[in-house]
Amino acid sequence: MADVFIGYERPVQDIRTSDERQDGHRLILRSGAVDYLAKVWLNGELSGEHRGGHVPFDLDITDALAASSSLDHRLTMRVYDSAYDLAQPRGKQYWGPKPESIFYTPCSGAWQSIWLESVLRLRIANSTFGTILRSHDIDGGKLDARIAVLGRRAREECSVELEVKLASVVVSRSGSKDLRRDKDFVRFDQSMGLSEALQQQLPSETLQKLPLEDFSCWRDGVALWSPEHPILYDLTLRLYDSAGRLIDEVQTTTGMRSLNWTTGDGNFRLNGRPYFQALLLDQGYWPSTLMTPPSQESLKEDVQLSKAMGFNGCRKHQKVEDPALMYWADKLGFLVWGEMASCYHFSVDMVDRFNQEWTDMVVSTINHPCIVAWTPANESWGYPDLSNNVRQRDHLRSLYHMTKTLDLDKADQ
Repeated sequence: MADVFIGYERPVQDIRTSDERQDGHRLILRSGAVDYLAKVWLNGELSGEHRGGHVPFDLDITDALAASSSLDHRLTMRVYDSAYDLAQPRGKQYWGPKPESIFYTPCSGAWQSIWLESVLRLRIANSTFGTILRSHDIDGGKLDARIAVLGRRAREECSVELEVKLASVVVSRSGSKDLRRDKDFVRFDQSMGLSEALQQQLPSETLQKLPLEDFSCWRDGVALWSPEHPILYDLTLRLYDSAGRLIDEVQTTTGMRSLNWTTGDGNFRLNGRPYFQALLLDQGYWPSTLMTPPSQESLKEDVQLSKAMGFNGCRKHQKVEDPALMYWADKLGFLVWGEMASCYHFSVDMVDRFNQEWTDMVVSTINHPCIVAWTPANESWGYPDLSNNVRQRDHLRSLYHMTKTLDLDKADQ
């Protein structure tokens, strides 16, 4: 059995308009998961590489594009995937000649979408680059938001504003906050509760579905997210330059919900109430397309069918799922345990590889209210000698603390 090398190549053009080029827009190669080590060339020049078969990555190819006078450019991606390296995160992809037992047919290469995108030079960042929304404070009715900015030049002045809506009603709108010279983010402690006057502005169809006296979906004017009532707030993030001109605007959503395992009675609590998690162990493998969903609609249907059978969530088993699943889980109300693909041999290489990809996975999905737990290890996969090997035990402990530190911390204010 040999290692796998896959090559992709196609002509591409600069998709930016002339105005965008003049304004300094950057051209980004957006890539979903590519298994396992991807190297990218533009016109024969190496533009970058990425290691990790389960998480997305970006490459800025603007400067490489500018080095050529041609209108058509050659984009090449070469992917290496070891068929037998057990220190490489592989989950349930089998390393033998034929799948056996509970394991599946391995797949290599690009199993999620790849596209070009024109972006502003100075722009609002996503969660991978530092924008984190903590929406657990249902008693205080506050959203703790850390809004990060990319592409800021030294001493460049800019400010950020956050607006919150529920069912088209403006709940709150911050004043714009300037970024400090030594920080590329700002913090907001944003009110999410609706006053009585604002409650009266809610559409009648919203109140029919979510009556204000229903404590399972409201807490002192704060709308609560749950599988039974997947209420999402609409957020608008705005970035302004030093003259107060709007530069960038991003729309996203969040759901206010609290999670608690620490009451001492053994019960998981969602929004302060004991909640039974009726979960599927969701493998995320498809008969004809392996790890790749047949369509984006199939992920929505997966959630709908699971809920119709009485389940309220899933543990994604040994796989980081396509981002569309988290979108539909947020929107339709479906709990998700986030999990990475395990390795099977413990070594220095394994620790390095797994730490990197685990971190990338957590930060890429951290803002979804559907995520209620992280699963860093499955049984003792990758840790075959836990009872005798202190390094293996220490690594598991370190993953716990590493995950905690990836969440928003008051210390970075």
